[in-house]
Amino acid sequence: MATYNKELAKSLRADLRGFPAIKRVTHFHNLCAALLKGYIDWKTPSDPEGWIRAHIEQWPIVRELGVDFITAEIKWIKEVGIADRGTYLSAERKGRGRGLRASQRERIYDLLEAYQQWLYEQKAFDWADVPHLVLQGMDEGKISTGIYDAILIDEAQDFAPVWIEVIKRLLKPEGGLLFLADDPSQSIYRYYSWREKGVPVVGRTRWLRIPYRNTREIYEAAYEVIRHDEVLKRQLAREGESVVVEPDLTNQYLRHGPRPQLRRFSSASEEFAFIRAEIEYLLQHGWSPERIIVLHRRRAGVNKLRYHLRGLGVSVGTFHSRKGLEYDVVFLSQMQETFANSEDMTEENLSQERRLVYMTMTRARERLYLNYEGRWPEPLNGVLE
Repeated sequence: MATYNKELAKSLRADLRGFPAIKRVTHFHNLCAALLKGYIDWKTPSDPEGWIRAHIEQWPIVRELGVDFITAEIKWIKEVGIADRGTYLSAERKGRGRGLRASQRERIYDLLEAYQQWLYEQKAFDWADVPHLVLQGMDEGKISTGIYDAILIDEAQDFAPVWIEVIKRLLKPEGGLLFLADDPSQSIYRYYSWREKGVPVVGRTRWLRIPYRNTREIYEAAYEVIRHDEVLKRQLAREGESVVVEPDLTNQYLRHGPRPQLRRFSSASEEFAFIRAEIEYLLQHGWSPERIIVLHRRRAGVNKLRYHLRGLGVSVGTFHSRKGLEYDVVFLSQMQETFANSEDMTEENLSQERRLVYMTMTRARERLYLNYEGRWPEPLNGVLE
């Protein structure tokens, strides 16, 4: 079994302990690192963002489009397996790169070639290079293929096309089974269609429309975040159709519970004091600290929360860090930190942030707290209903 998130892999490993037929539960890059040992001298991969920031003065295209955009574009080029300039210049672009002009693509590829030359001189590689190195080792016969009878990918929407290619080569060529659990509405890292991933799914899919994890009250609130997201609707549309699969919120088997609590505070210290007092109350009434989590959009906020909640034994993390996991009680702290500078965000950026908030809200099984200071983020006004 493979997934993208380290914490999810750890949780699944614990849940599936005792099943002898399951030989391995891991996250994708840990799997790649294990495969590469003995083929290359493994070292911690480099970060393209750091190199780009260090050379920003040499590359006007970075000042024009921004470090984050250029970093994401380089990752995209590698994840779809583009190997030359001509292929990149003619490639169909969606999402953030859709409006790039040919002259901008030329300059981006110039930068990519300089970055790759630097990696070569340093005898280094970055995370996006790792699956390509695995495929190279497989082509040379130095990394084994056809190892597994079946592979299940959880959170498959996070997997890039080249990652899927690695997974497919690890399956036995005769009768190897690939099973994917995928929720495109939670594609917060990347989005690729099944065609782009090279997986033929037509006639072989089953849509699960009942959100069993959450109470109906929690899911109704969470779904309002993405209900009218046009970017997501285009991506969720079935191939050849214009139908978006809607969740079944009237199903008799959906659990009921309290509506999410939305609370406004005058200061961070007031909010943190409330969270601590509320957690202490829950612990006194039998809730397990392992089933309670406090999440924040920013890493700096996580550090502050850990200080204020020390000694309680509950988890604290960023929105991204708990993808795929679930907790009985979830606190989302300082929600005003979401959609920062939303007036300057592109349609794709807004969609990505909505999916992140939706994903985070749906971590809650029983109780959900939405806290903020100042103004509630306008893109989340649907939740107020």
